[in-house]
Amino acid sequence: MDSIADWKHTFAIEIKSTIEAEQNLSKNTRDYLALRGNDGCRGAVFYLGDLTLSINGIDYVSWKDWGNYPMK
Repeated sequence: MDSIADWKHTFAIEIKSTIEAEQNLSKNTRDYLALRGNDGCRGAVFYLGDLTLSINGIDYVSWKDWGNYPMK
């Protein structure tokens, strides 16, 4: 995991320099979220692919959408 951000919500964020949205990219974020329990913290992977999507509850945010990602 690369960063923890507290805006209106807490986010565990990973930043990856790949174009493939693979579940293993969020392993550290998923591990961190599991340690926190169900406290509302959200996970996100910012990557260089073209699609923004969700894989097993983790948002994979395309480089095209970084500026529009809803941090709320």
